[in-house]
Amino acid sequence: MRTENLQIRFFEFPKTGGMNNKKADLKKVKNWCTFIAGCNNPAVIEGLSQDKTWQEKLQMAWKAYTNVSEEERAWAYHLSYDRAEADYRNGLLLAEEKGKQEMATTMVRRMLSKHVPIETISEYSGLSVENIQKLLG
Repeated sequence: MRTENLQIRFFEFPKTGGMNNKKADLKKVKNWCTFIAGCNNPAVIEGLSQDKTWQEKLQMAWKAYTNVSEEERAWAYHLSYDRAEADYRNGLLLAEEKGKQEMATTMVRRMLSKHVPIETISEYSGLSVENIQKLLG
């Protein structure tokens, strides 16, 4: 199972102040929810920055978010680099295999042109008699 698109983020909210600060506590929770839902939207961040009582928390939240974003970019870069390197290596292996097959085919055709018996060609090339006969056709 691949989980490269899975993101888990934990946020710890402060305890509420009880019944006396219920309205202020709900405003803090609302601001956090707004930030979490809209942190990719500049208009949301601009709206949150207008709240003078929340600016310090916004700066802290934004710093944490951009740190995670930088880690995600670095992770994505390394993942794409690893994939490109694997593709390159696979391409080299396929090209090498194709080259070996072409060399074997050329060798068999040259031997056939010199009237070397198919059984002898099979013995030295490692190809089956049937494969050599296919090359004749």
